[in-house]
Order: sequence, then C-alpha cells, then structure tokens
Amino acid sequence: MYSVLIFAGLAAFVGSQLFGINSWHEATLNWRRLLVPGQSHAGGSSLQALLFFIPLSGALIRVYAIPCWRSLDVFAPGIALASAIARLGCFAAGCCWGKPTNSWIGVHFTHGAHELTGVPLGEALVPTQLLLSGASFLILGLLFVLRWRKKFDGQIILAFAMLYSVMCFTIGFWRDEPAGRLFGLSTSQLISAITLPAVLLICLCQLKRHSPHAGALVQPNTLEIA
Repeated sequence: MYSVLIFAGLAAFVGSQLFGINSWHEATLNWRRLLVPGQSHAGGSSLQALLFFIPLSGALIRVYAIPCWRSLDVFAPGIALASAIARLGCFAAGCCWGKPTNSWIGVHFTHGAHELTGVPLGEALVPTQLLLSGASFLILGLLFVLRWRKKFDGQIILAFAMLYSVMCFTIGFWRDEPAGRLFGLSTSQLISAITLPAVLLICLCQLKRHSPHAGALVQPNTLEIA
C-alpha cells in the first residue's frame, strides 16, 4: 500500500505540473522557479493530479495483487483531505481565483499574490478556493458516514469521484477560468461532465454485481405428484 501511494503520488504531482506549467508561464513569465529549491511556484491542478493518481494506483494495486476496490476505498478519505488542504494553499497563494463580485464574500489579493500567480488586483473576487476547500471537507465527512453503510467495495472511491465532479462543475461557474469552445464550459467543468456519468455507470455495474439477487436462478414451477 505504501509503495502504491508513493509511486502514484509522485506521478500525480509530476502530471499536474506538466499540465499547469504553460498556463502559469503565461501568467507570471517566471516558470523557472519550479526548478529552484526554496522558491514559491505554482502547485498544478488537483483535478489533473487525480487523473494520474487513480488510474495508476489501480494499475499498481493489480500489480501488487491486493484488493483493488477495497484499497481505493482506503485512499478516498485521504484524497478528500488532501484536496481540502491544497485549496487552502491555493487561497494563500492567490491562484484559482474567482470572478469579480460586489458581494460581502469578495476578497482582495496582495501584490505578492499577483506577482506569483497573476491574480487581478483592485477588485473583489469570489473566494472559490475557500468554497472548494469547504466542499472538500464536507465530502470528507460524507465519506466517513458512508464508510459504515457501504454496500460493496469501491463505493467510497466512486462516491468521492461523483461528489468531487459535482463540486468542480458547480463551483466552476464562479471561478475565473477561461471557458472552452464546448457549451462555454471550462476545462475542469468539461472533465467533470465526462467523469460523472462514467462513474455513475461504474457504480450501477458494481451495484448490480453485488446485488443479493445477482446470479440467482429462477426456478420453474414444478408439480409434485405423490
């Protein structure tokens, strides 16, 4: 289990950085900080990190011949907690900012955050980082409740994937992220929109597979003759 976490975690970190370097370079023109120890730099995308972590961890679990779905269930709460903490780091750095707002929840970022991430100055922004962090903590609590009521192995990781997709898709409407060409949705929203139905399909298959009536044969009515 430790080997799976180490290798899949490193792959998730590298993968998220590879996806995030270009956009960060355009915002700050200082991507070389990533290679300098002790210098602050962009942390990458947590959603893209999951796209690396979950498939690779599943493959490594099969290589090490340990229960796949049960092991992923063990990982799920830790992933939710990591997401919640990472979003607090996003807020501290000023990345992943929200759209301008006149609401009381609007926050102003400093020049230091602007130099690091390119966050706009002089206007109040929706603190989408805090919204994502709070939602991740809520997901963590729901996973602990589900742990005592789960009906099949894999239910916790699948529930996390569904809840996380809904979270990213919903809060994405308040995030100041460039919209794509498809239905005006951002990249993270498009990934979430594809992930959610796929996970729902897998969940339905798992429910059907572990149903108490699965595989039961219907016995024909017979007439016993004394």
